[in-house]
Amino acid sequence: MKGYELVKGTCEDIDECADKPCSDNERCSNVEGSYICDCLDTFIRVKKSKECVCADGFEASVRLNIANADQLAKKQKAGKPLAIKCDADIDNVKLEDPKSPDNVNWYKVTDDGDVLLDDTDNISIERAKGSYTLNFKNPTADDSGTYRCEFDQQGVDASTDVTIDIKG
Repeated sequence: MKGYELVKGTCEDIDECADKPCSDNERCSNVEGSYICDCLDTFIRVKKSKECVCADGFEASVRLNIANADQLAKKQKAGKPLAIKCDADIDNVKLEDPKSPDNVNWYKVTDDGDVLLDDTDNISIERAKGSYTLNFKNPTADDSGTYRCEFDQQGVDASTDVTIDIKG
């Protein structure tokens, strides 16, 4: 089995990092049955070539888009689970944890100021493959309003809004 070797009748993980499989601009992390190459702190991964290059000279940018805006423009039914999907196209920004749902913040926009949203009994925030989704388990008419998906890290910021109307 790849990533393992037989030692005294037991299948044991191989430390693939011992063979230095990553480039000079990457750090190797041994994981069970495999390894991961991550860019060093002052380097970023270029999407097309997948190489880690010095971050100097590359302009960082983020584009956010509500992927299901057309569907959300229609009245939504109270009590029916609802998801707002924010797609993030992030270039040349090294995220501390690229898989964290906290890379974007979700807000409810109100007349008294924006309210930062967090997981509750009714709301959850998830991340999967470049999308950040605000899920309502049991939305009510009180959940109607404008919601903002916002990225603000390392001097790069972007946001996009969507308004939903939930009928009771």
